Amino acid sequence: MEIVIGAASWYVEDPDAARAFEAEAREVAAGHTVTIVPPGADLPAAAGEAEVFFPLSSAMVTPAFVEAAPRLRWIQMASAGVERALFPALRERDITVTNAAGVYGIPIAEHALGMMLALARGLPELTRRQERHEWKGVDGDELFERTAVIVGLGGIGREIARRCRCFGMRVLATRRHAGNPDPDADRVVPAEELASLLADADWLILCAPATPDTRHMIGAAELAAMKPTARLVNIARGSLVDETALVAALRDGRIAGAGLDVFEKEPLPADSPLWDMPNVLVSPHTSGSSPRSLHRVLRLFLKNLRRYLAGEPLENVVDKDAGY
Repeated sequence: MEIVIGAASWYVEDPDAARAFEAEAREVAAGHTVTIVPPGADLPAAAGEAEVFFPLSSAMVTPAFVEAAPRLRWIQMASAGVERALFPALRERDITVTNAAGVYGIPIAEHALGMMLALARGLPELTRRQERHEWKGVDGDELFERTAVIVGLGGIGREIARRCRCFGMRVLATRRHAGNPDPDADRVVPAEELASLLADADWLILCAPATPDTRHMIGAAELAAMKPTARLVNIARGSLVDETALVAALRDGRIAGAGLDVFEKEPLPADSPLWDMPNVLVSPHTSGSSPRSLHRVLRLFLKNLRRYLAGEPLENVVDKDAGY
């Protein structure tokens, strides 16, 4: 059996860590072939005998690679979202896909809370005034006793919910299967009942996956149902929000602000009005960035590789039909 690992830039940037991971992967897969494909190399050319593929970038999962790998049975993604990789050739093959759900929950949750605190306390405006050497305060708000509505109480949503609770916030959430009361939320409703929570939201935090059902789930009607003092935080996928409707709501004061890490088109076009809106925080899809995230991804792959070789169930198996 051959295990193909598509290396990323960190292989060059941190060769000691790369060598340590490679040595452990070869130890776990003793008796099998481990092939490391360096950054920028032709992955389909190395795919021929691959049964296991661990791409350190989702862009490495292409129809060309899948077509070139007739023995392929399992792909371990290094990202939590896998919608871009679920093209027809992969959906139709008997190939198990596992994602990195849970790996990025901590940095993304901290990023979301950072955006919330910055917007609540007026830090962007204070920064602009500092640059102008202007000694003038802003009217800051509190998170305490405000209501956070978390759309998608999965691994990332739960990490955010726990941190919101630490700030004394009321937490409402949606989940595919609402079920029993949840220890991390005051109330949980099925995903299709999101509309019932919007009027209560001081903060609407999007953590749902990108699927056909969630595309533009937040549009003009949903934004109109929110308080004019409410703010939106999106650390999920840009497709969840109708960006044109969001810009209009922000301009017209129908909501108070937004913290956005993801966008409908990335990189965010230079002419997007979101760049210059004083009530918007923009980050370039970096909420999951942390030096610890890579370590967690590698640990997850090695754990799942041990399971695969032992014939045990894998963690984080993706429902290819549902898209997550």
